[in-house]
Amino acid sequence: MNETQLAFRVFMDMVEIGLGMSREEMGIFENVIQLLCRDGKVQDARNLVRKVIAFGMEPSNLVLDAIASGYCDKKDYDDFLSFFVEMNCAPDVVVGNKIIFSLCRNFGTERANLFMQELEHLGFIADEITFGILIAWSCREGKLKNAFVYLSEVLSRSHKPDIRSYNALISGVFKEGMWKHAREFLHEMDDKGISPNMLTFRVLLAGYCKARQFDEVAVIVGEMVDRGLIQLSSLDDPLSKAFKILGLNPLAVKVKRDNNLGFPKTEFYDNLGNGLFLETDLDEYEKVVTGVLQDSIIPDFNSLLIQECGHGNFKAALVMVDEMARWGQELSSPVFTALVKGLGASHCCIKGIASLLEKMPKLTDQLDQETLNFLVQALNKRGITHKARLLFDGMLQKRLKIKNETYTALITGFCKEGNLRGLLDCWKLAQADKWLPDLKGYKVIMGYLCQQGILKEALGLFESMLVAYPHIRLDICHDFLEKLCGTGFTSTSHVLMEELLKQGYVLDHMAHSHLIRGFCKERDFSKAFMVFDSMLAKNLAPCLDASLLLIPQLCRAGKFEKAVALKEGWLKKQ
Repeated sequence: MNETQLAFRVFMDMVEIGLGMSREEMGIFENVIQLLCRDGKVQDARNLVRKVIAFGMEPSNLVLDAIASGYCDKKDYDDFLSFFVEMNCAPDVVVGNKIIFSLCRNFGTERANLFMQELEHLGFIADEITFGILIAWSCREGKLKNAFVYLSEVLSRSHKPDIRSYNALISGVFKEGMWKHAREFLHEMDDKGISPNMLTFRVLLAGYCKARQFDEVAVIVGEMVDRGLIQLSSLDDPLSKAFKILGLNPLAVKVKRDNNLGFPKTEFYDNLGNGLFLETDLDEYEKVVTGVLQDSIIPDFNSLLIQECGHGNFKAALVMVDEMARWGQELSSPVFTALVKGLGASHCCIKGIASLLEKMPKLTDQLDQETLNFLVQALNKRGITHKARLLFDGMLQKRLKIKNETYTALITGFCKEGNLRGLLDCWKLAQADKWLPDLKGYKVIMGYLCQQGILKEALGLFESMLVAYPHIRLDICHDFLEKLCGTGFTSTSHVLMEELLKQGYVLDHMAHSHLIRGFCKERDFSKAFMVFDSMLAKNLAPCLDASLLLIPQLCRAGKFEKAVALKEGWLKKQ
């Protein structure tokens, strides 16, 4: 029995006996629904919702969205509709747009429109994006008349059309050979306060290039300059600039005047009536301009997100994820992976990861071992420890390999939180995997272990570190001695140092100074004097702060000569 089946049965039993119905336990209910829908068990999820509703609880949007996504994946739209009829409610606009987009993609706009009308009978409120989806797919299908009907519907409902809808319409007009009407959309957009973006102008450039209206191309380039979208020097050729914007090689595309009287090459005419022709690879040219027009009809948010991530624009990417959801589209697994890894590496958007992981459990479950290790580390370092541990638990259930750095991030996180139980639980797992921290993590962990008096584990870690990192043994010793002395275990530190000396370790003045500080802090001055005497025998001098602690005590003990010598030794160094 897997975790989904187990969770389903346990929660069903809870419902049967009247448990699990409080507001506090709604989170459990939502998680079970998401698990069921993730595994394709939408009918089980629906049955569970029925049980919960019988107790007077209303399903949350999260539950509705999970079931809607499940039905979308199965292309089971009739059951989707019957579900909302049974619930006597309408989906919110994000869920509704998801189903409309899915219907358009799989069965066309006519069925999608009929389905939307049925949803509206349930109380669904379509927005400008709902109609934008219908507009875009109508343009893709070549049903330009229907697209204009949907645009009229947007305006009649006092919505402001989305810029992506205008981009689709402009592209649709060009595809139908109606290039003379393309500029009307620019005027309408300006009237409505909708600023054309770079994509709008790329569509216009591609459309006019396809129609061989190169005078218009030059005008559009000028408008782009006026709006600050591009720069054009007095030496730059507007047509070459346009070709470059479209992804064509300006050197490989030439618009030439036909001066051949014998065998005319004229393909089209300019505004002055001059015969012109294109000197280029026409197949490649048509492929590029047609591709721009086609790609601009339906926004491909996954491709757009990859571009934003590639440019490091993670704040813009997060905004686009929300916009993507409104357009009824879903992140692909590779794009989701790229996005969360990019967010994890950034210093400004780390909190966006936790939100994404929570909203998209299905995609989170598909993350690979490398990405999960990276995320656990990144979330821990930024203090989002709860989510990091949930990911870690999931990795353990899948028996994925946990990296050394991941264990270190978790254990240091427990130390900083003061979570002793969590530390010890993770410690056992880490030890079984032969884990060792780096020096930075070692210092944090040693400080907490000594503070809590967990010396057995501390000593075991110390010994393992000495073996694993022979080139930094002195640093490892210094840190352990310092942490012991700073937490009331100076006598233990003293015994440890003596043992290290017997084993042939060479410990410098800093190691001895830790002991002097510790004994002075514990007011065991006789032992501090013993350490000092051993230093003198080795021709070592304590650090300045240790000396300042020691000098008054030497004076009180009548050891004036040693006190004066210690003081003068430091004065000579100044």
